[in-house]
Amino acid sequence: MKKTFKLKTNKFLNVLKLLFIFPVLVVLGIAAKVISFYYLELLMLVAIFLAILWFYRITYVNKHQLDDGTCLVRVRYNIFNFKFVKVSFSQNGKEHIHTARTKETVIVVGKPDIPLDVEINMDLKSIGEPEASIQVYKG
Repeated sequence: MKKTFKLKTNKFLNVLKLLFIFPVLVVLGIAAKVISFYYLELLMLVAIFLAILWFYRITYVNKHQLDDGTCLVRVRYNIFNFKFVKVSFSQNGKEHIHTARTKETVIVVGKPDIPLDVEINMDLKSIGEPEASIQVYKG
């Protein structure tokens, strides 16, 4: 049995997170300009900037009802193209969770204790608007 569905994102929340991060970067840039301590302020600026870029992630989620249970798929990715995948399958009161971190475009999630395989296709056609489709089929 093969089902295909799209992952959804909250664009308002993504823009709100970006609007929150932008003033922080401006303040860090001004602080690096004002404070002069043997160029250590620039190293701190770069370290904080990279940490912000690593933790700013766009989330795509969909919960799909199957015949046997419910499958919840969440894919979060950052600007470095790392994808953080969490697949949760609940069946008869038992919940199976699988997490992964990858840079691959096609992600296949399957474990012996989970009674299904999930294939996630993250096709990045343009920046900020990836298409994600999922095929869920019995293993």
